Amino acid sequence: MEQSRRAVESYWRSKMVEGATSDEDKVTPVYKLEEICDLLRSSHSSIVKEVSEFILKRLDHKSPIVKQKALRVIKYAVGKSGAEFRREMQRNSVAVRQLIHYKGQPDPLKGDALNKAVRETAQETLSALFSSDESKAAPTESSLGSRIQGFGNTNYEMPSEDKKSFISGALEIGVNISGSEAETSSRDSGPTYGQKTREEKLLETIVTSGGVRLQPTRDALNVFLAEASKLNALSLGHAIETKLKAPMWQVRMKAICVLEAVLRRKDDEHLSVISSYFSDNRDVVVQCSESPQASLREKANKVLSLLGGEQSGGGLNHVEKPVKTPQPSIMPDLIDTGDSDDLLGAEDSKKSRE
Repeated sequence: MEQSRRAVESYWRSKMVEGATSDEDKVTPVYKLEEICDLLRSSHSSIVKEVSEFILKRLDHKSPIVKQKALRVIKYAVGKSGAEFRREMQRNSVAVRQLIHYKGQPDPLKGDALNKAVRETAQETLSALFSSDESKAAPTESSLGSRIQGFGNTNYEMPSEDKKSFISGALEIGVNISGSEAETSSRDSGPTYGQKTREEKLLETIVTSGGVRLQPTRDALNVFLAEASKLNALSLGHAIETKLKAPMWQVRMKAICVLEAVLRRKDDEHLSVISSYFSDNRDVVVQCSESPQASLREKANKVLSLLGGEQSGGGLNHVEKPVKTPQPSIMPDLIDTGDSDDLLGAEDSKKSRE
């Protein structure tokens, strides 16, 4: 089981790299680069080495677009992902260096432009790898990932303005700041900026923004549920809830699929804690059911039906009480009992007098 879990985690890491270095002739969104940086900052050295190999392998791709995107990942991440990643890239700098003189086949439409982009990015990347100012790249992008110090990054220096906002935000959610690390003072204090819990790490092996699938595979869900049964159910529920609030709908989509899988394990007493929690805290699911993305909306409605018990997938706008309420008043009118307390009968009598 442990081997299967590791295989699933490795698979999702490779998909994350592939998503940031696709053959599509479009600039990779910054959030995908930040996801890789966050992974590298918070992971063990063995995982950093594995992800580095995934990136270096993309440099050997025949497409100049993939090569240039892989170089951009290295250039972007080397100053934001910790000393371990920088050392890995420096040890393999020959792969970058040889692309400075890259000569590929001219593109029918763009000529040598794509090949030139590879050469120029390779030169910039090589300079970044051996730059003496490792902290220069850290404040260049305004994002949550660039303001958070991950474990394993001993060279990260938080900008003064960001440090002030970080501390004030941490105090609001009940986090104790000690040195340059943040630790959770209470499980109910909400999301933290320090070390991720085991539950959060497990969830992130299956709930990601990258990958070609909108929904996790059945095998991936089964591995997840098996591991989830060994962890704190309430903490896992909080982690799922956090993912359901993510700004990216792809992340919310995978999180809602995980929640559906949990809810369908009705015979699992351990996971029933999560079912009970969302039965009382379904607002985040309701918000997902209002998404403009049809796939997310439909999946959220299915989850709402599982949480509601009596519902059969009617959706968010299907409210049962208003439908049931008129029925008792209609029945007496249909059988014409002549009951004076019948509101519909009383109104008919009033109309006949008028």
